[in-house]
Order: sequence, then structure tokens, then C-alpha cells
Amino acid sequence: ALMKQRRLAGISLYTPRLNEIKYPQVKWIPEENTRAVAFRLGVPCSWGALFIGSVWKEFLEFYALRVRPPFFNFSQEATQRGVGREREPLGDPHVRVPNSRSNVWPRSWKRFMIDFMYGRGMVMLYPNLPKQLSFSTTYMERGGHSGKDGKSEELQVTGLRKDVDPLKTVPLIRRQELRPVAQFFSNLPPYSELPVFNLQHEQRTSESLVQQGFAFTEHVRWWGHKLEADTLQRGLKAKYAKLADSWSGLESR
Repeated sequence: ALMKQRRLAGISLYTPRLNEIKYPQVKWIPEENTRAVAFRLGVPCSWGALFIGSVWKEFLEFYALRVRPPFFNFSQEATQRGVGREREPLGDPHVRVPNSRSNVWPRSWKRFMIDFMYGRGMVMLYPNLPKQLSFSTTYMERGGHSGKDGKSEELQVTGLRKDVDPLKTVPLIRRQELRPVAQFFSNLPPYSELPVFNLQHEQRTSESLVQQGFAFTEHVRWWGHKLEADTLQRGLKAKYAKLADSWSGLESR
């Protein structure tokens, strides 16, 4: 209940250097945007994170609804067209998070966690150590999620790839740095005082993220009502309302 009140999805072990929500991706260095030892960001981390168990459970319930028709198009996911700026956004446009590059990512669970967090105004807690020292990193092993815009790369079993991107592969904390790191975090302020950045990496208030997310899920509900009235297809209003309830967290209140 406390984590839900704080709108906290989890704690990242990794510190980003990129805004991957924008296209093309742009460099975003946390310590250039805040001096706080940690910050809250409306983007989940997939390169090392601890997710709150109750939040993850509710995300899975949301995911089960989100990847069903009419919100999700299996044929489109398999035959997505375009490259770069012309890459085709996926699924029903009325359930796409606004201005997010994640809308073109196929085969990505993170795309739906971004959706989930946006609708609930949730954030992830990130460390903000100097030079983005982190407790985890990525070596961009080839596979289904390491290609640009979600394109598959042929799996290589010969070891780590040599063309790592320094804006993605951040330095790991070394043993001899543990004591200074502990001292660094000894100055951690109360959670409510940590800066908040939205999905677009703009500093905002936690309340504004919640209000924005609720307005979005209410639009999803309204669209289902309108779509059923316009098409006379019975059941659409109920499907969109159920998704909106799960997305906003109303079901679990």
C-alpha cells in the first residue's frame, strides 16, 4: 500500500545516459539535470532492476488485457513496416502512450511496462552516482532486443560483442569504490524530496504525472464508449472500460 501511495514501481540498479523515448535517442545525463543522489523517472529499467512484487503482479494482469484485440494486432506486430522515423506505430492508436518511441517496439515487455507506469503516474527510483557508476550494466549481447527499434540481430554465442555503446554500457561500481558509494548515499533525502522526471525526461511533480496518467486512462474509457456507439459493435465499451480500470488501478483500490 505504501509503494502504491508513492507510485513506486521499483528500484533501478542502472543509471541511464540516454533518453530512449525520443527519436532519435538523445544523450541525457542525470547529474547534469539534478544534483540529488537519486531521482525518480517515469521510465522502467530493463538492464538491472528490482520491481515491487505487488506492482509486478498488477502489471501482469494489465499486460494480459493490453495484448488482446482490439488493442493489440498480432498480424501488424509480425509484419511491422518502415524504418527510422517511418517505422510503423503498433496497435490501436487510442491506447498508445503520447510521444513515446516505445510505440514502435515489437516483442518488448518494456513497451507495456512503460504504458502501465504512464497510466498510473508511476516512477522508478534511480541512483545518480558520478559518471553514472552503476550496480548493473549492459554489454548489448546480440539477440531479439538489441537491434535498433526492436529489430532482431542474429544471436552470437562467441562471447560479448565488441561494439558496445558507451552511452548504454555504463561503468560498474568496483569493490574499492563501495565505501565512497555508501557515503554518497548516506545523504539520501526523504523520498518525497527526490526530483521527478516524466516519460519525456522533463522535471515535473509526482502529482502532475498521476493527473496526466488518469486523464489518459479516462480517454481510453471514453474511446471505447464512442467506438461502440459509432460502430454498433456490442461489447467494445466494456472491453475498453475493463482495460482503463486495470490501467488506472481502479480495480485494486
